[in-house]
Amino acid sequence: MLRNLNASFFLLLSIVCCGSQLNAQTVTLSMNVGDVVIELFPDEAPISVANFLGYVNRGDYDGVIIHRSVPGFVVQGGGFLTNGDGINLQPQIQNEFGRSNLRGTVAYAREGGNVNSATSQFFFNLSDGNRFLNTVDEGFTVFGEVVSGMDVVDAISNLQRVNAGGVFEELPVQDSFVSPDIFTDDLVVINSATAFTLGDINGDDEVSFLDIAPFIAVLSGGDFLEEADINRDGFVSFLDISPFIGILSGQ
Repeated sequence: MLRNLNASFFLLLSIVCCGSQLNAQTVTLSMNVGDVVIELFPDEAPISVANFLGYVNRGDYDGVIIHRSVPGFVVQGGGFLTNGDGINLQPQIQNEFGRSNLRGTVAYAREGGNVNSATSQFFFNLSDGNRFLNTVDEGFTVFGEVVSGMDVVDAISNLQRVNAGGVFEELPVQDSFVSPDIFTDDLVVINSATAFTLGDINGDDEVSFLDIAPFIAVLSGGDFLEEADINRDGFVSFLDISPFIGILSGQ
């Protein structure tokens, strides 16, 4: 079995492109209504991705609410805590519009008329019709895309909304909500935001040979390990090893 595994592995090295997406990063937003996984686009929007990861890695998004929902348009969060206070902000960043605002993409919110004013707030695009945002004030920067949990985003957009005044005019509240008072349990809350590098199976913040061990176990007939399903097709196969090809080829 080991001989066959080795033969297949080196066959893989010969047919998989060495330019595979090494160290691609995702961020998981664990909310009280479900998890949403966002794949980031550092090559297309490096400033925006670095800004987003800054908030994530400091824990600034932990305890933040989804404060705006417009069905068929956007679901927005990243700016306010459950008590209504704003989070600590990093400096405004440069706009990096490039990718179209289509359903499932994640973009930065900013001030109207001030193209370089994005800070912490982001929104999920709910419709391909949002491509009109591409031509508003030089476009809205898309820096990621939902790869898992779009059903959770849709569920949020289907929640009832209340007008709590100010920026909370379109506040989504859960089905348990009983007016007029709004409590924490009524809100949609991001409990934690966690960054993950694809291929970093052992969680040591780098992709190395040590991360290949789970694949060897599975491909040798071991149990399915969800964290080793890099391409998220429901199976662990040789295709999932492609992020390691750059390392194995010395790149």
